[in-house]
Amino acid sequence: MSNSSLIFPYDMSNISVLLHKNQFNCSIDYVISPASWGFISKDAGHIFGIQTNKIVVDEKNFDSIIEKVDTVILLDSKPIFDEFEIFLYAIKSLEKKKNVICLREIKQNYIEILKNASRYYGVDFIFDWQHSVPTIVSSNYKII
Repeated sequence: MSNSSLIFPYDMSNISVLLHKNQFNCSIDYVISPASWGFISKDAGHIFGIQTNKIVVDEKNFDSIIEKVDTVILLDSKPIFDEFEIFLYAIKSLEKKKNVICLREIKQNYIEILKNASRYYGVDFIFDWQHSVPTIVSSNYKII
């Protein structure tokens, strides 16, 4: 059984996570974004002309999709996504006994709560918001 995951909240600044998914010990099977950000029902790489074969789904589907994965990867994003809401998504994920990888900065007291919750539920909580995922998007175009 492969370790499947979802990424949330997705915006175009997170394309490197999809392009360099081999940096994680899991496959990225679902890409979730708030509907208001304009990515829903499109390929995650459409803005860059990149075919990722990952269609972005609405945040409203988080609860049903979380049942299908082993790991939840929480991302930093350029549109502001409330830190407390991310914390609530992390708690929900841990309660469902899903591993959580948090690639964004959150308050230290939230981190301590999430560490304790992960121990309680017997899952992993990896907090590394400065994760060294390569962020270079290659292109056939050059700026002259």
